[in-house]
Amino acid sequence: MDLRDTIEHNNKQVRAATGALPSADVLLALAYEVQSPQCNARIDTDLDNCPRCSCAVGTLRELASTRSVRVQVTSSCQLRERYVDECHAKLVVFVAPVEELGRALRDIRGTPVYCVAFPEAASTCPDGVRKAVEQSLEIFCGAA
Repeated sequence: MDLRDTIEHNNKQVRAATGALPSADVLLALAYEVQSPQCNARIDTDLDNCPRCSCAVGTLRELASTRSVRVQVTSSCQLRERYVDECHAKLVVFVAPVEELGRALRDIRGTPVYCVAFPEAASTCPDGVRKAVEQSLEIFCGAA
């Protein structure tokens, strides 16, 4: 089974095992690679630095705010070591390149991780990614 098949299998299991959750229990985690290299603001962990340009961070941040879901820019390692434990999230929707998603699935235990693959060369938020995140928030948080 290749990594994409593993991610698809994981997402099916997460959908089957996780019911609707309050927005406060969901964390939308964005890998650092989601930010466009053309964006002038470097976003480490402070989303207030986001100028809300057309890169995926701004687009997905706005989407999350419409559902009152917490958002964090992170790596899979930080996600495991810091944000999952600190936030007490019951579900993480992680937007990242496939390899980073694989690391998250390998490293994070005890909290379901729903994966949304982000194309590595994208400079804006592809419609497919935005729609996948929107659908995942609809599945786990209910309709807006």
